[in-house]
Amino acid sequence: MEAEHRIDIERINKEVREFPPLHPECCIYRVHDGLRKVKPEAYEPMLVSIGPYHHQNPKLLTMRKHKLRYLHLLLVRRQEESVERYILELEKLEGRTRKCYADPIDQAFNSGEKFVEMMLLDGCFIIEILRMCSGEVLCDNDDPILNLDWMCDQIRCDMMLLENQLPYFVVSKLYDMTKNDSEQPFEDLVRCNFSTILPISPPTSRNSSGIDGQRVKHLLHLMHMISYPLSELALNANSNKPPEEMGSVVELQEAGVEFKMIDTSRVSNDVSLLDVKFDNGLMEIPLIEVDDFAETILRNLIAFEQNSLDMDLKLFSAFQRFMDQLISSENDVKLLRRRGIIKNVLGDDKVVSDIINKLGDGVNYDRQSVLYFSHVRQKVNIHCETPWNQMKAKLKHDYFNTPWAGVSTIAAIVLLILTFLQTFAALKSPSTWFK
Repeated sequence: MEAEHRIDIERINKEVREFPPLHPECCIYRVHDGLRKVKPEAYEPMLVSIGPYHHQNPKLLTMRKHKLRYLHLLLVRRQEESVERYILELEKLEGRTRKCYADPIDQAFNSGEKFVEMMLLDGCFIIEILRMCSGEVLCDNDDPILNLDWMCDQIRCDMMLLENQLPYFVVSKLYDMTKNDSEQPFEDLVRCNFSTILPISPPTSRNSSGIDGQRVKHLLHLMHMISYPLSELALNANSNKPPEEMGSVVELQEAGVEFKMIDTSRVSNDVSLLDVKFDNGLMEIPLIEVDDFAETILRNLIAFEQNSLDMDLKLFSAFQRFMDQLISSENDVKLLRRRGIIKNVLGDDKVVSDIINKLGDGVNYDRQSVLYFSHVRQKVNIHCETPWNQMKAKLKHDYFNTPWAGVSTIAAIVLLILTFLQTFAALKSPSTWFK
C-alpha cells in the first residue's frame, strides 16, 4: 500500500533536469495578468501580428496577404526573383530567435520551416512599412494600407506592443540586406516613424550615433532607449528616505504654484519626459499628447519595464507615478491643458484623467521609480508649506473655489468697503456734528 502512494522522485528529477533555463537574450514576454486584466485590449494587436504569440489570431490572418504583397514589392524593387538568400540567413538565426521568447510558442511553429517563414514575412513587412511611411520608398497610389492614415498609424501602434515583437537582430539584418547606400541607419528610420505616435516626443537630437544596435532587444526597446535623456541620469542615492507625497494640480495652484510647458527652445529641443523642473513657484513639464494610441503605447512601455531586470531606471513608470499624483480629476487635466502641457486630442478631460490614474493599476514600482522625482516633490512641498502660501491656499479654497463663490466673496468685500466709506463720510460730514 505504501509503495502505491510513493512519490515518483525520478520523474520529478527528470522534469527538473529537462526544464530549459531562460536564455540571456530572452526579452519578449507575455504581459502578466496583473496588468492585462486592467485593459486586455491594450496588449493585443488590432490589425497585424508580429512574431509567434498572436500569429494564430483569426482576426489578424487577413493581413498575411499584405505581408506577401510587401515582400513581392521588395523583391521587384531589388530586381530579385527568389527569397532564397534571405531564408538562408534567417535559418542561421532561428535557434537564437526562439530563445528570445519567454513564453510557450504555438505548436504551429514546431516546424522550423514555418518559424523561419514567419521571421521573413513579418520582418520584411516591418521594414517596408517603415520605409513607405517615412517616404524612403514610394507606395502605390492605390495601396490599401498606406493611403489610409488611420490604418498606417494603427499598424505602427501594433508594432509597439510587447507581445508583438521580433528580435531586433532579425529585423535589422533584413534591413541591412535590402538597404541602399543612400538610406539612413535603421535606428533613425525607426525613430522618425514612431516618435510621432509617442505621447511624449524623445530628445530631437537623439540619433543612431548614440545607440548601440547590439544592445537593442526589439522595436519597443529601441523607442524606450531613444526616450532616455541625453544627459546622465541623476539617480536618487538616498533610497532610505520615505517617498515624498504631493498635492494635485488644483491644490498646488491654490498654494501659488504656476504651471508651464517646458520651453524647448531654451533647452535646444533635447527634452525628455524626465525633464520636470520646479523653481520659484513655477513647475515646467514636457508636452504630453493624449490621442487614440497614447494609452496603449504607455501601457506597453510600462509592461516592458516590468519585465526588465537590467534597467537602471524605469522612466515611464516613474513619470506615470508622478503624473498620477498631479492629476486626480478632470479639473487638473483642464488646467494643464489650458497651460499647454496636455494636448488632449480625445477631447474629454475626464477620459484623460481616467487614463492617467489607471495606468498604474497592477504596476509594481521599484524604489528608484518611486524616488526619482523626489527632488521636485520636496521643492514643491517646501514652497506650499510657507505661511503666506498656506494662507493663500486657504483663502482660495474657502472663498474662491468656484466662480460664483469668488463673485459672492468679491461682492461682499465691495459691500463692506462701501459701508465703511458711507459710515466714514457720515462721521466726517459737518451736518452731523450738532444733531
